[in-house]
Amino acid sequence: MGIDAASFRDPEGFVFYNDNKVYRAITNPNAPILSIQYSEFFSTAIAQEFLVPFSHCDTHLDEAVVSRGEVPSSIELEQLDCVSYPYEWFYGQLKKLHY
Repeated sequence: MGIDAASFRDPEGFVFYNDNKVYRAITNPNAPILSIQYSEFFSTAIAQEFLVPFSHCDTHLDEAVVSRGEVPSSIELEQLDCVSYPYEWFYGQLKKLHY
């Protein structure tokens, strides 16, 4: 299990990995993703592919994860393939693509 290093930017939780699955711990108990009144919004956004599909879960959190703070809930996310855009590539990578 490991916490994603980029998760320090997430003010209401963090992403972590366990058994080759991706999870997001939610540290704000009032987060909209946990509220039933927003469930239709999230269902619609997922159906229209604006959000990655997720499901609420009670995954076992080890001490390294819990030490970041109290975690009232977590969600399991669908893992995506690596997305890469040409503007992120080095000149040599672009040159190989076109020749």
